[in-house]
Amino acid sequence: MLSKGLFIGGTTVLCFNFVRVFGLSISDWLFFATLVLVFSETLFSNSVEASFWYRNKFIGPAVLVFLGATISLVHSKSIPIAITELVQQIFVVTIFVSLIWILVQRGFSEAIVMALVISGFLASVVGVVDFISGSRIGPIISATPEIQLWGRYAGPLGHPNKFGYFLVLSAILTMAQSFRPDSTLARRILLGCALLVQVIGVFISGSVTAYLGFAFALLGMLIAFGTSRLFATLFWGVTQFLAVIALIWVSWNMFQPPRNFAVGFDLPNLGGSAIQRVQGITADSRLLLIKEAMRQIFPVPFIGAGYDQLSTSGIGSFLREIDGTVHNVFLQILYTGGIFAFVGWVAIHLQVGIYSISILHKDKNRTTSYMVLGLAIAVLSMFVMDQFQDSIYHREKWLVIGLLVGHVWRMPKLNDAKSRLVLPA
Repeated sequence: MLSKGLFIGGTTVLCFNFVRVFGLSISDWLFFATLVLVFSETLFSNSVEASFWYRNKFIGPAVLVFLGATISLVHSKSIPIAITELVQQIFVVTIFVSLIWILVQRGFSEAIVMALVISGFLASVVGVVDFISGSRIGPIISATPEIQLWGRYAGPLGHPNKFGYFLVLSAILTMAQSFRPDSTLARRILLGCALLVQVIGVFISGSVTAYLGFAFALLGMLIAFGTSRLFATLFWGVTQFLAVIALIWVSWNMFQPPRNFAVGFDLPNLGGSAIQRVQGITADSRLLLIKEAMRQIFPVPFIGAGYDQLSTSGIGSFLREIDGTVHNVFLQILYTGGIFAFVGWVAIHLQVGIYSISILHKDKNRTTSYMVLGLAIAVLSMFVMDQFQDSIYHREKWLVIGLLVGHVWRMPKLNDAKSRLVLPA
């Protein structure tokens, strides 16, 4: 089916978000093409799926977000930018999520998850190559060749924090897929190698937020899959890691690079410097920004500073009310959109969080598919990371959320062959 191919293609190249064609990323063009095709199909040939566009349970909270952001336009320094940011937020929580819901209903979720795994692997390969060789392939792909990363790596995603966030999600789904009992040896080896590269990518991002998200994910895996599978997978991953390190060491000594070859192969120093950076600089500066933002919003909490103050708006520093952005998704929404937008976003995330916890809590007989368990863990890890990052509507986040709620909201009698909420592992 063409819609399946287009969406899978968009998901696969999601990591190359900065490769633009006429102002939009390739993945966005493919997602929009899927949207037009699926909307046409549901409009003219499938009345049940057509209802998914308006039965989306995020629409109610989205109205609150719209109300808060609209009221806050009175404080915006750039109304067109504020409106653009609002449209993108409303789009991802309503239309984009409904589109994914329809694709899940059609049975495409497994293929979409694997496409996201491949995308994470491709992103991590770029980052690891830059890390080992000292090259700048990632910044070139992301059209930021002059960016200074200070010993961190961003792959093709433009920023180390974005790189780490993306890879945490794809690594969780890779790990969940590797637990499947019906996997062949070849599949386990491929997934194990992909997981290894992604975990290295998370580490070289130097993002402490990503470290926390991945650590939380391991705890979730321990709860969902038990100690035996988790430790077996970790043992397999550590074994591969040591094997790769040994291979690199041998190759390095056999084929010495030129003297001017800039290598960045220093894992321990990278991890230590990331923690020192947070302790010495990042934590204090971000806390000051949060305090200043809350000081401004509290006198009139119903009117925010305006959506043009969001971190993703791209406005210059001279237009910002505070000297930076609020690195907490919920507090940033409160600051920019006021109390109505804040309540709307909390309602959406609370709903998704309840879904995720319920899936993990109720799976006592191991009947839920490994993919759905992985999605639930990925969502909860996102919520942990969202306390320390400032990006609101990035596609990978809402893709994972859309896949999860698509299974929770699934229509039981639309297609008997694909009707069960609980899929076989």
